[in-house]
Amino acid sequence: MNWSKMAASVAGCVVCFCISGASAIEARKPLDGYVCMSLKHEQTYNDWIASGRLPKPPGGPDEPPVYKAPTEGSERIGNQTNLVITKWPLDKVNGFVRILWGQKGIPAWIAENLIVPYHNPVKATAKCTPQQMANGNISFWIE
Repeated sequence: MNWSKMAASVAGCVVCFCISGASAIEARKPLDGYVCMSLKHEQTYNDWIASGRLPKPPGGPDEPPVYKAPTEGSERIGNQTNLVITKWPLDKVNGFVRILWGQKGIPAWIAENLIVPYHNPVKATAKCTPQQMANGNISFWIE
């Protein structure tokens, strides 16, 4: 096979893959009944950075636990990172708030005292909208 024809064929396949893959990932719609919130510690984390101290970055095993049911005695399914997608109006039970956890949007619960309204330390006027992607995954749009 001619190298230039093969390169053109490969390039065409890459373009087709990127276009079809991008449409599946990019197509999204607002996730009605949910809002973005932030972890309360994120305010403290940004203060630490501004002061020159460097704490552990968010998102590790020391982050707040997420539970299957609204009690610490229920199964722990993971840890929550900075952005929290919560049911709106807030669904509160026993000091916990219903959330969608992870990329697949697993229904879960987090302690109510760990979350605050969404804020963006880089752009104070930023707004966050929970999104459902065409492939069913949960994401968010910040503008």
